[in-house]
This record gives sequence, structure tokens and C-alpha cells, in this order.
Amino acid sequence: MKKRPDICFVTSPNYWTSEHLPYYFLQLSAWLEREGLKTEIVDIKREKLHEDFMLARHSYEYIESRIIKRVLEIRPKSVGFSVFITDYSPLMKLARKIKDACDVPIIVGNAQATLCPEDFLFDGSPIDYLVIGEGEVTLTELLNKKERTGIKGIAFFDNGSIRINEPRELLQDLSVLPIPAYEKVRMESYLRPTPHLIRGSMISGVAVFTGRGCPFNCSFCAANAVWKKNTGGKPFRYRPVSAVIDEITYLKKKYSIDGFYIVDDTFTLERKRVESFCRELTRRRLRLVWACQTRVNLIDDKLAKAMKNAGCVQLEFGVETGSPRLLKKINKAVTVSQIKRAFKICEENGIRSFANMLVNLPGETLNDLKDSEKLLSEINPTVSAFGITQPYPGSKIYDEHFKGKLNRSDYALFSDRAIDIPVFRMSAHNINFEKIIARWTKKFRTRGQYDFLINPYWRAAVMRSKRKRQYLYEIIRQSVLSRGSKIINKLFPKH
Repeated sequence: MKKRPDICFVTSPNYWTSEHLPYYFLQLSAWLEREGLKTEIVDIKREKLHEDFMLARHSYEYIESRIIKRVLEIRPKSVGFSVFITDYSPLMKLARKIKDACDVPIIVGNAQATLCPEDFLFDGSPIDYLVIGEGEVTLTELLNKKERTGIKGIAFFDNGSIRINEPRELLQDLSVLPIPAYEKVRMESYLRPTPHLIRGSMISGVAVFTGRGCPFNCSFCAANAVWKKNTGGKPFRYRPVSAVIDEITYLKKKYSIDGFYIVDDTFTLERKRVESFCRELTRRRLRLVWACQTRVNLIDDKLAKAMKNAGCVQLEFGVETGSPRLLKKINKAVTVSQIKRAFKICEENGIRSFANMLVNLPGETLNDLKDSEKLLSEINPTVSAFGITQPYPGSKIYDEHFKGKLNRSDYALFSDRAIDIPVFRMSAHNINFEKIIARWTKKFRTRGQYDFLINPYWRAAVMRSKRKRQYLYEIIRQSVLSRGSKIINKLFPKH
């Protein structure tokens, strides 16, 4: 008889259309398998490429039933979930159904479990254990049946109350991390050319992490709150450059990727490391296009040139606002002049630029919005994205404005950052956020919609690609969808 997996990770049914790999499960699976534990990943939404259209015609309950059926077929010894606040309600519902169907321990990790254990541990809950913070070592000990009271970094419900054990130390040496277990999911489903990896550029590739954590403390972000639940050393750490390039080389050889996106919060934090990355990437002659996100105060002309020569086609920045007052208030630790300089550097070096902008920042006024619109006109980003600030648990904004005011029934409100939700309003004005975003989108978002087509690095990557037909199909499909959306908006304008 086939050996039962020690754990079966289940991706959220919320993300059945997602083009982003469940990286956290791939990394955990690789680690656990190296430690002698057997794992599986249930990723029903992407198991068969041709099912995408058929699944779209079915209800959420149908997708959920497929997940449960697959878990029962695998017969795991335990089931694992990764939960953000947007996943909470559907995954608790799914956890209950899985618990009733196979009665195995259910383990939950990631941001919501780490920051709000009381949401999961209560009398009658289907959840047995929480992994608090970083999960590799903690989950290994838990699955190896170590006495639970002695396992650092877990929480559980015991005798009518929540017990949170001593915190786990952070992994300081990230060279111990194996290459993620990409083989655990159907990779071809995730490798269709998409404009959502390097945002606004059609590419077949994957997201890659070269480090963990962030040394900055923006008031709207909850990332650091998660890492701080562990102890010991810096919350921001790096993988060796050679290990990162080894992973990218592996992806190129095995899956024929054409590009990649570095998901680190601030890739250019350590200049010498970035320069070393560019040299090694060039030396290996992988000829891939790539992009990364960083901060406007951590890029200069010389570094931009080195990155471009290594295949970087886009730099992405969290601009957030054009208001100097609000930049200080949200603790962004950058200035408007630094923002302008960073986008000028991109323009002068032929690198596409991406600006993320927020509305509904605390105390935001009409003048602040005018400052943002003026800045966007000046920096003229290739691609822009606009979102309504939401108070994620663990962020300073949440602690100052919403702590104790939201309950579990409110979590479903976090599902869409483009919807104006009155209960989340923090601005000093009453302008409809959706109208602001619609105006900015029309005015700024489409400058770089197709200019990637003339980028020599992108064109060379596509000409070498094994997916040329898919590129042609996706470019045409995106064009049709874009035109169709514009027609619908004209016929049925928002009032």
C-alpha cells in the first residue's frame, strides 16, 4: 500500500484562478521531504490546464467538493492551510468539512494564524494547531510527533484556553533552504504567459524569493509583525546569490521559463549583493528577463545600468502618495524628490517603471489627492496600480484605528481593495474612492500597456521561447478583454 503523506497542504479555493504559485507550500514541502517526511499539495484549481473554463462554470461549492474528494483520496495523516485574512471564512468552512470527512489534525500557518490565534483556537474549532511565524523547523517537529508542549512556535487549544508556546528562533542561515518543490504542482498551468507576473509585461515565468523580511516599518504593512513573532537575529535575511541563481537555472532548464520576478520586499537593500547577483546571472548566460520591487531611495543610475545589463526590464516601487505630509505620517521614510529621481533613472536607462498608489490613507485630504495626481503626471510611470488602503491586522494603522472594532464577520470585507468600504474609511474627505481610482486608471494606467512589445530584451526572450503560440494567443486575448472592458464601461458607466 502506498505510504500515507505526513501532511497534505491545501491551497485556498479562493485562488483557483490565481496565476501565482503557492510558494509557501512549495518551500515547506521541499524542506519536509528532505527531513524524511512525505508531503502532497492539493491544488485542484490548477490540476488540469483544460479545466479552467469548465471550473469557471461551476459554483464555489463544486470546487470545494473537488478539494475534499482529493484529500480523501490521498489519505494524509494531517492537513495544512495557509491563511491570510481574505481566506479566513472560506478556509474555516473547508476545514470543518475536511475534519468531518477524515478527522485528521488540521494545522494552519501564515499571517492570520500568526497574528490572530484566537480566530482559530476556540471550543469546537476544526483547527488543531497553529504554526506561529516561520514554519520549517516548527512544522518538522510537529509532524515528527514531538511532545507538543515542548515545540517552539506552535499554539493550540487546551483545557478551555489558548496555549501559545515559546517563540521559535528565525532561520538566520537561509542557505539551508532547498529549492522549492515545484514538481508538487502542475507547473505548466502556471507558466502560461501572463501580464501579472512582471506587471504589464506578458511573460512566462515564476516569482522567486531571494530573502525574507524587511527592515522598514510602513504603517499600512503587516509583514514585519509576522516575522517579529519569531525571535533571534535580524528579521530580514538573504539566501546566498549562488543558491538563488541555481534555482533560476533549474527553472530555466526544467520548465523553460522566459523570465522571473523577485518578490523580496526590498531587493536592492544591499547594493553589493545586487551587483553580485547581476554579475552571476550574466556569467551563466541564462538570457532571461526579470523585474523586482524596491524602494525609490535604494536605486541609482549605476545600479540601474548593471541591473538592465543583466536583463532587468522593470523596477516596481511603492510610491503610495504624492503628499509629503502623508509620506511622513505612514512612516514611508522617502521623499517626493526621491520618488521623482527614481522614476527619472528608470526613464533614462530604458527600464519600465511601476508605481503602486494608495488612497484612504489616515487623514487624507482633497489636497493630498491632488498632490498624488500631480506626482503621477510628473513621474509618468509605465504601469500604475491603485488600491484603497485597508487595515490589515498587525499593521500600525490597524492598531491605531481598528483594534477591537472588527470581528470575524468583517473579514470578508478585505477581499477586494478596489471597493469603497465605509467601515474602513480613514480619510478626512468623503470622495468616493472608486471614482478616484477610475479616473486615475483612465488617465495613468495604460501608458505602457503594449510598449513591452518593442523592448529588445523581451522580444529576444520571446523569440527564444518554447511558448511562442501561447504568447500570441494571450496578447490577442488580453487586447480583446481590454477593449471589451472599455466598451462595457462606456455603455454602463459608474455613477
